[in-house]
Amino acid sequence: MAKHRNRASDAQRAAVQQAIDEAFAAGRLDHFEHFERIRTAIKAKYIDELRPLVADLRGGDDDLGLDGDDDDNAPTGSAYTGWDARRREDLSHAKRGWTIGIAVAVAVLAIAGGAIAASVTDGSSNAGTDEVGPGLLHTENGVTRLLAETESEFPAQEIDSILIYGEYATLSQQDPADPHKRITHEFRGGWEERRFDPIQADADLTVSSIDAADVMAAITAATGVLELDPDKTVISHVQVSADALGDPEFRVSASEGKYGDLGTATFGPAGQVREVTLPD
Repeated sequence: MAKHRNRASDAQRAAVQQAIDEAFAAGRLDHFEHFERIRTAIKAKYIDELRPLVADLRGGDDDLGLDGDDDDNAPTGSAYTGWDARRREDLSHAKRGWTIGIAVAVAVLAIAGGAIAASVTDGSSNAGTDEVGPGLLHTENGVTRLLAETESEFPAQEIDSILIYGEYATLSQQDPADPHKRITHEFRGGWEERRFDPIQADADLTVSSIDAADVMAAITAATGVLELDPDKTVISHVQVSADALGDPEFRVSASEGKYGDLGTATFGPAGQVREVTLPD
């Protein structure tokens, strides 16, 4: 007999999101893991999609209302620890509205960084803010995961460049149907096609040639090369593109809150400084 999948309720999604938040607050999840699990929980339609999100965080999922049997022949009167069957199946409209409000609030908090970054264009920086410290994608873990997702999304494909901002990234490549147009993709937990530009791209770089350690080394070196205060400096973005030999070249742009542009430093694949540009 075919396996029956029970749909998740608003209360179950909210309970899982709360468990993920508690694990994050306790230091059991990093920012990236927290963001991805919350995003998955919000979109989940079935109970079996929620269980893996908390399987390694709690002793069991019975207190989250996820311990029901998904089989077609499962009894309907099974007991739940902390969740009685009537509460699970017949939540009042008021209760549903309240749990939906919780889910929305958690979602807003989880993607706040992405929502702020959405108002910034590809060529902009973090200038005008007082934020200090590395963004999620400017950490070793963040860069590693980003490049893994990128290589999976664009396997063996040549690209023009990838720009890594603190909370999101963009990637450009030639349009296979028209070499005089460039396709731009945007990463916010996953890659999505965004727009076409009437600009020819130089498709001569593969994602597999980019090493996360080299990206992090360029970010670290830029602070010293540009003689910046690491306690006040924000790296706006790192642009990775191919040099004349087809090797990755890293152009790091820095800013300092409301004081704006602090210059750029370009590094070769071996970490050698190739160019330093300071603001006027």
